[in-house]
Amino acid sequence: MAKVKLFGGVTYNAFGIDEGSHSDDLKETLTQAYGNYSWNADTKLLANFNDTLLGSNFDGSYENIDHFQVYKTLGEQDTLHKVCQTENPTQRVIEDFTVGDLCDYQYYIFGICNNTMDVNGVQVNVKTISPLVSDKIQLHRGTVSVIGLIPTEEDNTYTIDEDNIWQLDINLTNDGYTLNTDKTFYQTQNAYGKATGGNRKQRTMSITGLLGKIDCSGDSQYIDTYDDIINWENFVSSNSLKMLIDLRGLITIGDTDANPTFQYDTNDNHDVSVTFTFNQLNDIDTVDVLGMTLPINPLYYEYLADSEGALLKDTVEVDSNNKYHEYLVSPLLDGGLIWTYTRTDM
Repeated sequence: MAKVKLFGGVTYNAFGIDEGSHSDDLKETLTQAYGNYSWNADTKLLANFNDTLLGSNFDGSYENIDHFQVYKTLGEQDTLHKVCQTENPTQRVIEDFTVGDLCDYQYYIFGICNNTMDVNGVQVNVKTISPLVSDKIQLHRGTVSVIGLIPTEEDNTYTIDEDNIWQLDINLTNDGYTLNTDKTFYQTQNAYGKATGGNRKQRTMSITGLLGKIDCSGDSQYIDTYDDIINWENFVSSNSLKMLIDLRGLITIGDTDANPTFQYDTNDNHDVSVTFTFNQLNDIDTVDVLGMTLPINPLYYEYLADSEGALLKDTVEVDSNNKYHEYLVSPLLDGGLIWTYTRTDM
C-alpha cells in the first residue's frame, strides 16, 4: 500500500496513477496540454481537478451509499463468492482469509445506495451501482491453511474463528488428494460390461508439517510452544466445520479425520510435526465464508515503492515552452509509474 502526499507552493493541475513501463507514450501524455489527460488501459487513477477531487472514471453518483458488498471469483469460474458486507460506508478495509496459492482472484465491490435516477422522465430507485472491479490477484506463499468456521444466522454462511487460523509452511507435505466417487462396474453377457454411479464427489487429503512458525520479531528462530500443541489438539479433535486451502489454492470445506498424529523431532527442542487427514463435507460454491472488516490497513506505509520494492524517484522535465513537469518513476525499467503533473510559469 502506497501513500502520496501533496504539498503546497505549487499548482496541481492533475494527479494520476498509471500502471506500466516508463515509455515514450507516457512521457508524451505527461507533457501534453493541460486538461487533455484521458483514461487509457493502464490508468488506475486520474483526477483532472475539474471542479471535483474525484479520480475515478465512474460517471454515476456515489451519494447516499449505505454500505458496500464485496464479492470475488475464483480462477475463471463464474460463481460470485461473497466476501463481506460492511455495516456502513466508512468501513473500507477488509481481510479475506479464503484465498490460496496459484489461483486468480478478482474482486467486485458494489455500493449499496438509496439513489434515484431519471429514466425517460421517470424517477427510478437505484439500489446498487456498477461494481468496482479489481485486477486479478494471485498468491505464491507455499502455505496450507486450516481455519475454523463459525456458523452465522444465515444458512450456509460462516465467519472465521479468529482463535483457529493455522498456517503450515515448514517441512510441509501436501502431495495432492483423492477424489472419492461412487462407481461400480459389472459384467453382463454382452461384449462389454456396465457401470453405475452415484453423485458422491468428495476430496480426501493428507497433510504433514511443522506445527510452529518462524519468529520474525527476533532472530528468526523456529518456535512452537506447549500452548500450540494443546490448542491444535483441541482444534483437530473438535467436531466444528473447518476450511482447508491447499498448495494449489483448492478450498475444501470439511473436517479433520480421527487419530491425527504428533511427531517429535530428535533435536534438543523436540519440534512438533503434525499429520492429519482432511475429509470434504461441503462445496465452496454452496457456502459463503465471510472476511473481516478492519479499522485500519495494517499494510499502510508512508513511502512509495513499485511492485519490486524499489523506491520511486523524483523526475523533472522542462518542455519547449519552458514549463516543467514532475513525476515519480521506478528506477527499474519495467516498473510501474506513479505521477503528478504540475505546471508553473517560469
